[in-house]
Amino acid sequence: MISDPSKDQYASGHAGQDQWERDRDAAQAQRSTLVISVLTQLFPASIRRAGDVQQLLLQAVDKVGTGADHHLGEVIDALRHAGADGERLAGSLGPILSTSGPARLLLGKPDAETWASETDRLLVLSTRGLTLPQEGVDEQDWSIDEQLSLPLMHLAAWLAYRRVYQLPRNAPKMIGLDELRWLSMTATGKTLITQFSRDNRKFRTRVLVAGQLASDVLRLGGEGESGLASLCHDVFVGRTTDEDAQRDALRLLKIPTGVGYEGRLGDLSTSLVGGTPGLGHGSSADAPREFVWRSGGYCEDVRLDLSGEHFASLRKALDTNAARAEG
Repeated sequence: MISDPSKDQYASGHAGQDQWERDRDAAQAQRSTLVISVLTQLFPASIRRAGDVQQLLLQAVDKVGTGADHHLGEVIDALRHAGADGERLAGSLGPILSTSGPARLLLGKPDAETWASETDRLLVLSTRGLTLPQEGVDEQDWSIDEQLSLPLMHLAAWLAYRRVYQLPRNAPKMIGLDELRWLSMTATGKTLITQFSRDNRKFRTRVLVAGQLASDVLRLGGEGESGLASLCHDVFVGRTTDEDAQRDALRLLKIPTGVGYEGRLGDLSTSLVGGTPGLGHGSSADAPREFVWRSGGYCEDVRLDLSGEHFASLRKALDTNAARAEG
């Protein structure tokens, strides 16, 4: 995930060599930190809190080395040969690191290709197969799948972060974050979202965030000037009927609450039949969909109409109804 900088991208001479060495050392330090962070999250809560865990992990990483050609399995193997305490730590990872499940994403292969940010135009990170823990449930009561999901989300956030910041600043980039609540459950994910929102101009990046609840956006970074909501330039809100959700949506739109605007959100049009509004079959499902749109300090009602024949391929691409997809 974290590759060494390519030497041919640096100027020749002493200054270029020094800069390359500094960047290479920084990449190695990042790899070390990331491996230790992931392994720490994989340990059961009772073991993770032990005072000698971090020291044993540091020793194992140091023994394996911090080169880009190493992988997590080598560090675990080094733990097994680090005395009784190290063997105990490695043994505690056995149940969670089954190669038949999502954990295989963590276990590298000797011949695996090293990922580099400039080698692809589209990067898709999916949460399919992950089971995130329920809020308020103690870590001691997490299932193995729930415990595994957080380090995987942690790595996904890291990968997305490097995807943007390793590319040239002047290269246009677009990031789409669906189901914001998933990524925001990890500290790394929260940092990623707010950092992207603040740096979008400096790194020529457009960030698109989608969620079912406005509260998912409002609670990221608080509601002050440093919060994610204050960094959103454009906001689209569809039909909302729950009173609490309506208040949150109005706050996201920067519209006063408690003075009658809540009812307007409940009056916005939507599909009256099963299926994806504006994408299905039949007059109701194909009817235009209404939203309240805020752009900067300007706010108005807008209507999205995809009913024309020239939108047929777009409707098909956007249709997420599983029943129709099977048909």
